[in-house]
Amino acid sequence: MEECSVLIETTKSAEDKTSRWFDLPIDSELFRDLLGVGVDSDDYQITDMKLPFAGDIVRTTSVRRLNKLYFAYTDLSPEVQ
Repeated sequence: MEECSVLIETTKSAEDKTSRWFDLPIDSELFRDLLGVGVDSDDYQITDMKLPFAGDIVRTTSVRRLNKLYFAYTDLSPEVQ
């Protein structure tokens, strides 16, 4: 299986910005602990990615949507992936 990770950056004020790489699926508690924002917040954006389904992702894609796409991808047969 290909690498599935995203770089997510908070969109708070410049001096408070934080970014981290996350492997999918992303745990919502770990996300909050590392970035200080919740997965349902509008205070983050995707700034880089290593995904086989990157065409379906934009900067504002939510963590919940990322996880859904990841699980849909992993449910595909290896030949289709």
